[in-house]
Amino acid sequence: MPSSEADVKQGKSSRIFEVNIQVAVRIRPLLPKELLRHHCECVKVIPGSAQVTVNPDRLFTFDHAFGPSASQDEVYRACIQPMVRSLLDGYNATVFCYGETGSGKTYTISGGGQDDEGGIIEHVARDVFGYLDEKLKSNEIDVATVHMSYLELYMEEVRDLLDLPTNQKGLNVRDDINGNTADFSLSALKLKDELNKCKVIHNWINQNSFLRNKTIGHGEY
Repeated sequence: MPSSEADVKQGKSSRIFEVNIQVAVRIRPLLPKELLRHHCECVKVIPGSAQVTVNPDRLFTFDHAFGPSASQDEVYRACIQPMVRSLLDGYNATVFCYGETGSGKTYTISGGGQDDEGGIIEHVARDVFGYLDEKLKSNEIDVATVHMSYLELYMEEVRDLLDLPTNQKGLNVRDDINGNTADFSLSALKLKDELNKCKVIHNWINQNSFLRNKTIGHGEY
């Protein structure tokens, strides 16, 4: 994690995580139907730590651990926000949620609806444009353009989620001349602001909600 808030504001390289890969665990609350069936929590976070206990004789340690009461903003600020600033300094960053069906992946990434505080995508979009605005106002940069691509890996096939749902052709992912993984046929949408970005993504997710629990999504910024 960043060594200090000052380092984050000054743009120092110390805000890059000392370890390139970090793992966070988030425990969702019991669903109403689970409460009706008298289910009990079998995984609990040890207060003030990044450790969880299971039944309760097994202990696991992560980089971050969030219990059922953790907010979307709390998860974002602890795990994602430092990477967004580094992203705008030219570093690559990837975030993905892994878990079984119903564990809360879509909620964490996309949020729970219009009245929800928003998921990672919305928070990232807001901060990207906020940080770019800061750079423009301070004359650190002269111009900024943001393009977005959105793809999924489903049944070992890569699909362009910004393409029409009726025209879901498989994409060929390969390395470019610089060794970066890319797909030159992937759609790239130019965005004007974070609201535009969130609206595009949320509209697609809502229109294709049947895929929510069957896909592994990857957003490129």
